[in-house]
Amino acid sequence: MWISVEDRLPEINDWVNVLYDRNEGDYWDRRGKPRYTVYSAQLRSVDEDGYATWQLWKCPGGAPISPLYLVTHWQPYPEPPLETD
Repeated sequence: MWISVEDRLPEINDWVNVLYDRNEGDYWDRRGKPRYTVYSAQLRSVDEDGYATWQLWKCPGGAPISPLYLVTHWQPYPEPPLETD
């Protein structure tokens, strides 16, 4: 179930699935792309106005790859599949 970032945010440093809304920006930013994309991202910080900063995965050295700004919803990772022999 998706949770709106306006309702609640995960804990700082939690890795979750996020829904990124590409409807922002001009036509050239949006053309040929789906409106929504799901990413694995980490909540990095929340400022005094409630603005959240998210990042995509890290490089092996720990540096962030790319920030995300247009996250609308998030959800915890699902449980991994059960091992079957």
